Amino acid sequence: MPTYNITYQPSPTLQLIDGRVILTLRLQDTAAATAVAAAATAVAAAASIESIEQDIGNISGAISINLLLGTLIIANLTAGITPSFSGLPPVGRRTAFSLLFSGGVQSITWPVGTLFLEGIEPQTAGALYEIPCVVNSAGILTVYGSLNYIQTA
Repeated sequence: MPTYNITYQPSPTLQLIDGRVILTLRLQDTAAATAVAAAATAVAAAASIESIEQDIGNISGAISINLLLGTLIIANLTAGITPSFSGLPPVGRRTAFSLLFSGGVQSITWPVGTLFLEGIEPQTAGALYEIPCVVNSAGILTVYGSLNYIQTA
């Protein structure tokens, strides 16, 4: 069973250290810490940490993303997007994936029925950011927030 170290930081970070993924979030209270630990457990149970990069280049508008081609989705947003997902997992399983976007802040219109951690849609910021997600076999998407990698001057 994985263990989680939840610490208080001014901004979220994601690191890979000795083959382990370390996610550090700024948490306001115990309820948030519990929610993050539950989300991390779900992600760990759903898939291995190994990811295959899928660089889909410059995108805008309606975009279909096939998760069978890779679970680290890399794209440059040239305008707002409306993503949809194919290559869903078998019944009773989930697929964890990340959307790694550059191009600055653009609008994202999430699929109908998308669930957000604590019910709050993530706010994207900066020139490069990552959005960790999980999708189940029914296509229900859960978005766990947004990690800002690069602060622009």
